Amino acid sequence: MPNNDIIFISDVDWNTERELPVHHVVRLLANHHRIIYIDNFGGIRRLRLKDLPRILSKVREILKQQFVYSSRTLGGIGSIHVFQPFIFPTQRFNKIIGKLNAFLMRRAIKRLISHYEVKDALIWTRVPSDTVWKAIEGIPRSALIYQSVDRFFASPTIPRHARSRLQKYELLFSNSADIIFTSAVGLYNEKCLINPHTHFAPNGVDTTLFSPQIRSNNAMSGFPRPIIGFIGSLSQVVDYEMLYQLAAMTPEWSYVFVGPISPDVELDYFKEVQNVYFMGPVKHADLPSHVAAFDCGLIPYVISEFTEFTFPSKFAEYLATGLPIVATRLPELQQYSDVVSFVDNHVNMVEAIRSSLNDRSSQKLREKRTGIAQTLNWIEIVSRMEETIEYYLKK
Repeated sequence: MPNNDIIFISDVDWNTERELPVHHVVRLLANHHRIIYIDNFGGIRRLRLKDLPRILSKVREILKQQFVYSSRTLGGIGSIHVFQPFIFPTQRFNKIIGKLNAFLMRRAIKRLISHYEVKDALIWTRVPSDTVWKAIEGIPRSALIYQSVDRFFASPTIPRHARSRLQKYELLFSNSADIIFTSAVGLYNEKCLINPHTHFAPNGVDTTLFSPQIRSNNAMSGFPRPIIGFIGSLSQVVDYEMLYQLAAMTPEWSYVFVGPISPDVELDYFKEVQNVYFMGPVKHADLPSHVAAFDCGLIPYVISEFTEFTFPSKFAEYLATGLPIVATRLPELQQYSDVVSFVDNHVNMVEAIRSSLNDRSSQKLREKRTGIAQTLNWIEIVSRMEETIEYYLKK
């Protein structure tokens, strides 16, 4: 695919300890294209007092950058230039602040286009908000790409007063995009009814990093076995009541959670059980060695309008190591019922975990899991995305 300029408007901080799907996609795109990555600019999710340090950090970053800074990728012919725009991080007073934020974002994008001498860029967004729509409206582009990664406006982090407005603009992006990539089958089916140029691109896994051959991290050696594990953000989508009852019911098992705890989640009551361990975030390169120590991987999400369209990236990462998986009944995982044990409550979960522990050593099952993981390889997923874009540009 020819080298293109891509203005990538993201909802995720580029410089973060966690390696999220967007990082994999952008790094692989940067092997062939120049990426101008608009960093997570805030102003969408509900802010709390706990967010103040993060807000101050972003302000310092903006002042330090002054205009723009760039970080070049290793290998490939492309590059990634990360820009932190300044907007007012609130959904309140949208008639005034919303218009001002759109103006600030639009001005920033125009300056980036001028600075990097961009012509007819691909504008790629994961943020279908009114701010982004008004910021990019009328800016010359070769295509508008909307990457739909969840039921955006139904996120528990979105203030309720802003949801109807964001839903309106999400529909506008869905109708107007030249290409839509969806991370969930439910989103794909929904968007196909709106836009025929919709394509399925699930969250994947780096199979060179996650594999059955990875050795366990020494930090995991002190936990009594079996180890029932979870990787990823401990956010509002996790069913903590189920996990608490699960841990209390099976004190002989260790429950290890590897990942950051969201500011709006309170977990102090887990101190009442002695077999639950929160390790906090670890570097992505160290994550496979933590998963290698698990005897079973959990995906214990609350079923809601939001998670109904969630395809967890941890699913593919668990599979790539050959790990048994126990999950709540997420619609997006139903097609993988031969490698996932589904549960409705903590009693079901105990039974499913116990059964998975008995199957842990089955080589046939491990090969089946890793085989499915190969179909969710990030390299293949992004390659198909690029082929789709190339086909559109050649029309």
